[in-house]
This record gives sequence, C-alpha cells and structure tokens, in this order.
Amino acid sequence: MRLRKYERDDPHAFTFGVFPTLELLQHQPEHVTEVLLHSAGVRNDGIAKIKTLCHEIGIHISVDDKLVERLESKENTYAIGVFEKYEPELHAESNHVLLV
Repeated sequence: MRLRKYERDDPHAFTFGVFPTLELLQHQPEHVTEVLLHSAGVRNDGIAKIKTLCHEIGIHISVDDKLVERLESKENTYAIGVFEKYEPELHAESNHVLLV
C-alpha cells in the first residue's frame, strides 16, 4: 500500500510521534499495520520500546526518512503508527468522551 498524507476517505490513519505510537501499540495492536521510523530517533528510548513491542507482536517496522518526512504533521517526528480505521463498540454502562 502506498502511503500518502491523511485523507478522510482513506482506510487507514496515523499516529504521529513516539508516545502516541506506543499507546497505539499497547492498547490497539490488532489495528496496527505498520510502524514507520526516522533514523534520527535511533537513540530515543521510546523508539527502543516501539521496536521491542513490534517484534513481540509481529508488526512490520520500516526505517524510511523520506516517507516519515512526507507524512509528518510537524518536524522531529521519529515514529508514525499506521493503523486501520475502526469503530469501537460503545457500552451503555461505561463513560465515554466525545471530541468534536
């Protein structure tokens, strides 16, 4: 799949940055299709955690500076999580937050 900047109709979306990508891998790993890394983040502790999680879960990692720079929403993005869009099931007895 050729990745391009996010568009609403795409079947996938992105997390930008080390922390959001770690959160995605820890809480919704079944939706993650790939993780993109920038070589500038090689010494980042969070990148090491991402690599470990991806290895344990079996998620493909690509180190591709040009692709990360093309997709990033801000400078100095070291990690991008690529995931399939999904609609979580809502439970009537639970609290929910709606961000508009």
